Amino acid sequence: MCIEKPSLTKVVKLSKEKPPLLQIELDDIDSVPRVFYKGKEIKRKIRVDFSFLTNDDTGFRPTHIDIEYIDEESKFGSKSIVYNRYFYNERKEK
Repeated sequence: MCIEKPSLTKVVKLSKEKPPLLQIELDDIDSVPRVFYKGKEIKRKIRVDFSFLTNDDTGFRPTHIDIEYIDEESKFGSKSIVYNRYFYNERKEK
């Protein structure tokens, strides 16, 4: 009887890559987006807002992210992930 031993030369690659900051997936235009923030899926979404505009001669246009989701452990019942809200609101007023 011959028993095969697992190969000791088999390389196991452990990924130390940083996950993307934000991923938004849509199956179709009317579907609920799947949102991943720093590699973790955000469940129970209330609002997902993302805006990117190319910089031009009028100035700097930072990417805007505003995601609100239910978090029952939070004092207010929800949490938000926000980047550049001030710049986004300023853009809308012009």
